[in-house]
Amino acid sequence: MAVTKQRLSLIAGMVLSIFFLWLSLRGTNFTEIGHALARSQPIYALPLILLLALFYWFKAVRIRLLLMPMRDIHIQGILPATMIGFAANNLLPARLGDLVRAYLLGRQHRLSKTSILATMVIERLFDLVAALGLLALIFIGMHVPTSLIKPGYFIGGLELALLCIIIMMIMKAEILVRLSMRVASFLPDALRSWLTRHIEQGALGTRALKQPYLLAGIATTSVVQAVLRTAAMYLALLAVGINAPPSAALVLLALSTAAITLPSAPGFFGTMQLCFVLALKPYGISSGDAFAASLFYQVLEYLAVTGAGLYFLKGLDQGLGKIRENAELGAEVAEAPASR
Repeated sequence: MAVTKQRLSLIAGMVLSIFFLWLSLRGTNFTEIGHALARSQPIYALPLILLLALFYWFKAVRIRLLLMPMRDIHIQGILPATMIGFAANNLLPARLGDLVRAYLLGRQHRLSKTSILATMVIERLFDLVAALGLLALIFIGMHVPTSLIKPGYFIGGLELALLCIIIMMIMKAEILVRLSMRVASFLPDALRSWLTRHIEQGALGTRALKQPYLLAGIATTSVVQAVLRTAAMYLALLAVGINAPPSAALVLLALSTAAITLPSAPGFFGTMQLCFVLALKPYGISSGDAFAASLFYQVLEYLAVTGAGLYFLKGLDQGLGKIRENAELGAEVAEAPASR
């Protein structure tokens, strides 16, 4: 069953990535892409990589804050598993890197994988809130193309919806747990025990949101990450000679943050190219130049993240293949309640 689900996810991701790649290249002048890459300035590569390094370091800091109610782990105990997980997302299908990260953190620090996966849901919510929040600012203090005004109203509504979800996770988690427990009381013993355990472990992953200083740290690191990624994307635009206002990079950040939640091929190739093309089109940037900027950005990030993950992987007693097998096995066991 797990193999079938993985294959279906892989097929869906590959099909969607190929479709996105086709959309981003449709009507594109390939000579223009070549010229944009040929005139790209490598001098931007080093600061871009440094910004990404800071981005992932702050991501590890946020993970530490989210896990702190369960165990206070030094950043050096979180960063390797974090980078290995993101490297695995570049190398493995179906976002298996998320399971790899949860498996490594759970094994190394004796934490519930269900609780860790719950913190990953919170991470994605805060990523979206931070990206959309920064994007909302451009409608207040920056010049934007008129074609983005109507989508801006939708973005504002989505921002409010995400904030409501986070508030519910903070204020109503105990109520949801109690309600789930009541429903579980009507189930067979084995299923009730399994469901109760995972509900409790999942709720444990939200405890950081109930502590004001941790919540403030999580929100702050989320905004810092969004700023760093926006700056890195803007450097990619400058590297290929695109003269666009900073608001273009904010639009790109918001669109790409939402898009990478979709099924994709390893490394999100195709998905990221379409994000660059769509985000830059309202600014009058040709699809060829936008596609070239996406390659400059994504290839550098792919190589840097994969290289860092493989470096940390050398210090472990298992290869990525074995870690993947153990992570999948753990997920399969967690999905099925024990039978009597």
